[in-house]
Amino acid sequence: AEAIYRQLLAPDTARYGTDHDRVALSESLLARVLVRLGKTEEAAQLLLHARSVFQAKLSPDHPRHALVLVPLGQV
Repeated sequence: AEAIYRQLLAPDTARYGTDHDRVALSESLLARVLVRLGKTEEAAQLLLHARSVFQAKLSPDHPRHALVLVPLGQV
């Protein structure tokens, strides 16, 4: 699963840049896999970046915030 999410993240990053909510979504999904694999440092970095993008781009009550906050509580 990790390799698949990395493959999905690369073209989104190339197309939209790092501060796009689509890239942040891909980062948060990859981070959830990394948490399960015990790669918590990398997961935390991705989640923190995704959280900052979501905070800047989405309304405070948007459900995508949960995609970041729940796994952040696990690292």
